Amino acid sequence: MGAGGSGRDVEKLGDLDVGDGCRRRWSSPLPSPYIVVDDLAAGTAFFVELGLELEGETTVEGRWADRVVGLDDVRVAVAMMRTPVGHGRPELMKFHTPTAVS
Repeated sequence: MGAGGSGRDVEKLGDLDVGDGCRRRWSSPLPSPYIVVDDLAAGTAFFVELGLELEGETTVEGRWADRVVGLDDVRVAVAMMRTPVGHGRPELMKFHTPTAVS
């Protein structure tokens, strides 16, 4: 049965070189999730180590960002990643403002 119990076969997306001469198959598309991290550089390095590529970085802020997130004074650094076979583009986000509360 396919991903999520959909009843369809999962498409094979390609090989991932995991080092030491080993290769693994990507068995399903990776969605494009948004992942909030405390350290953008460390988060990016982690996903690069898993085989993803850094596609680009930007900072998002202003009224549009405030409306989308539902908070005031949003400023977030974003790193766009790409899977080895191009399916799925996770985005890592580091919020600079507003300050997180615990």
